[in-house]
Amino acid sequence: MNAVQLSFENPDLIGDFTRPYVLPLIAGKHEDLKSISSETMVRVLNGDFTSQIKKHVVIDCRFPYEFEGGHIRGARNIYSKEKLEQEFLQSLRADSKSVVLIFHCEYSSQRGPSMSRFLRGKDRETNEYPNLHYPEIYVLDGGYKAFFECCEELCEPQSYKPMLHPDHGDEMKFYFTQSKKLKKEVKKSRIGRRLKR
Repeated sequence: MNAVQLSFENPDLIGDFTRPYVLPLIAGKHEDLKSISSETMVRVLNGDFTSQIKKHVVIDCRFPYEFEGGHIRGARNIYSKEKLEQEFLQSLRADSKSVVLIFHCEYSSQRGPSMSRFLRGKDRETNEYPNLHYPEIYVLDGGYKAFFECCEELCEPQSYKPMLHPDHGDEMKFYFTQSKKLKKEVKKSRIGRRLKR
């Protein structure tokens, strides 16, 4: 049976179709992504899955002022696709296949899911299908807002700053502008590569 058949017959296999997902899945907002609940995130942070997961990385895709205003304990603030690619694909670890990545943003509606899809797409481009460097990727359902509401004690500092906070309007515009510039540059480089073929 080939990988495509496996993916249709068992949608709960990780991205390279070698085994099932370790963390309990829930039906999230994005049918194409695998979502976990805040309660499962707590269990990950408390070490309940250490016998099955060697390492996990929580990737907070919110803007820096949001992250500094409160984030999940141990999370890394990576809000640009350029930095995501640098951190996870340009400097690969030997054990990357065993690293579980958990993405989120404020609500896990746009930025977190988009970054998750971007990394998976880049990972697919650099590997022969169905191989992946990071086969096990999740999105935290409800994002930081939902996690903070149930688990404030696991946040550092124990606070929540929304993207639309009135004190950070200029910063928000700056980061959105940066994101749009980067998208244009990536699109131009892809078009350039296609034309050279």
